[in-house]
Amino acid sequence: MVRLSRDIIELRFSGKEESMSTRYREKSCLKIRISMTTYQIEGPWRGRLAIEPRPRGEDWLADEALAWKNEGFDVVVSLLTAEEMRDLGLTDEANLTRSHGLQFYGFQIPDLGVPSSMAVAQEFLERLIRELAAGKNIAVHCRQGIGRSGLLAASLLSLSGIDPDTAFQRVSTARGLPVPETSEQKRWVTRLAEEFAAPTARS
Repeated sequence: MVRLSRDIIELRFSGKEESMSTRYREKSCLKIRISMTTYQIEGPWRGRLAIEPRPRGEDWLADEALAWKNEGFDVVVSLLTAEEMRDLGLTDEANLTRSHGLQFYGFQIPDLGVPSSMAVAQEFLERLIRELAAGKNIAVHCRQGIGRSGLLAASLLSLSGIDPDTAFQRVSTARGLPVPETSEQKRWVTRLAEEFAAPTARS
């Protein structure tokens, strides 16, 4: 399992700053910033794929967007619904991510659910595969970085010539948890592979 954490600790007293990072901007306080963990998935591409829990919202969001850039990501994919983005303070995620020169994609999937259209999802997944093949590094998040993110990662592997069972195992090993979360999500990836995957993935 490969984990890249963004653990940030900063001390600021009475306006005097002693900083181990530039990602936090408040003064006159003692603050410990522990960010989410990134789980890298081994794949047959030049670029790297990672899944992670959703970024912190509101005042933390600008720092999280900058962190993706600093960690070498080129593309960020959010699988949250519009309602979740509002509830979590992430409505400005696309703008802040793009302000750092990163590509942002929003592909809404309901919590514990699957994409509403397999054809539309397949087209989106093929776009991400082209990005990965070109050497782009992609970070994918949903709410907890398990079900929907696991579904998308396993789908990318399956469409790239890896059989679904191996794809599920690879993502589960990287995440340290069984992926995806529901039997419906697992069946969806299997159907996707049967319909669209390269012949090597079906054999």
